[in-house]
Amino acid sequence: MFGHLPFHGGAMPEQSWITSLLDRHGIRYEILTHANAYTAQQLAHGEHIKGRRVAKVVIVYADGGALMLVLPATHRVSIGRVKEILGDEEVHLGSENDMRRLFPDCEVGAEPPLLHAKAIPIWLDPAMRSPKQIVFPAGNHREAIRIPFEAWFNLARPRVESFAVEPGRMPPKPAETF
Repeated sequence: MFGHLPFHGGAMPEQSWITSLLDRHGIRYEILTHANAYTAQQLAHGEHIKGRRVAKVVIVYADGGALMLVLPATHRVSIGRVKEILGDEEVHLGSENDMRRLFPDCEVGAEPPLLHAKAIPIWLDPAMRSPKQIVFPAGNHREAIRIPFEAWFNLARPRVESFAVEPGRMPPKPAETF
């Protein structure tokens, strides 16, 4: 499916707020349907897309506030780097319950790199930048959305920070990468 989609009948409830947001901003999108994918890497494999083009969302907390980190499926968050950037000793990963609270209308593990109700800062790792497209979960494990990267960037307005590492490129430190 391509373009601006009507929601009567066909749209999954999890994706309706996402496609509504894209429609409101005049962003052209494609909905991709696949077998259940519970990780961003599985989504990439199921859609035959390079993992660096598929965005995954990780929530961390610092000073009690949530922060959305967006990185390629092929990378991991370095909590050490996030601490360095923030100058904060207290940084920890959000839990599944946190994800349910922040994204009540999404399946856990299928959160898109967009905000719908809660205003929390979004960070993008430069490894996710692309001159082409970005693919991300549509709020459920069976669908993904593909849009032009620049359209997503202009909509999400993320802060660009280097917080991710690619496994195999740098040895991960225990309890430092997720």
